[in-house]
Amino acid sequence: MQLKNLAIATMAVFTCSTTAAQSASESFDHLPPQQISPENPLVLDHFRVELPLGGVAVVRPAEQDDELTSGMVLGAHEDWTLANLMLHFDQPWSRITFSLVLPPTSETNIRSLFMLYGKDAGSPFSNATLFWHGTDRRHVRVELLRNGSEEPFQRVMLHLLRGAYVDNISVDASRNVFDLADE
Repeated sequence: MQLKNLAIATMAVFTCSTTAAQSASESFDHLPPQQISPENPLVLDHFRVELPLGGVAVVRPAEQDDELTSGMVLGAHEDWTLANLMLHFDQPWSRITFSLVLPPTSETNIRSLFMLYGKDAGSPFSNATLFWHGTDRRHVRVELLRNGSEEPFQRVMLHLLRGAYVDNISVDASRNVFDLADE
């Protein structure tokens, strides 16, 4: 009888572990303020945040609450000019969206960069769409998408200048899942 129960439990584990989630999101609001360093990565439910190029990043309160960001956010440390964050996801995804708040500056160009990586690190994202919010051109919702014919990604590299931060990171298995949910 115990062998039968063990076999059933093993089947249940394999069945659950092979079922991929259709979407996942992270708002950081449940986290306390903290520093992230190369020796101390941030491990979350669906991904981990690492600093492969060194430096320090932080989870801290947002400058202001609005429709894109609120509560706690992920960004560059105030003593560092740049934070190079690598998000390693637990499974492959085809689409990522996140809120990006740029630091106050007189420059109009986006200085925070992002790249998606699958197994082929030389293959960045296929399509990037920016949805600007507000007249100050500092708040943007970013959508990075892999086309259906391309390999999904499992890593995202964010290069955030001091004062820049991200919030509400969402990933989806495909754009079709997202589009159908809106209809």
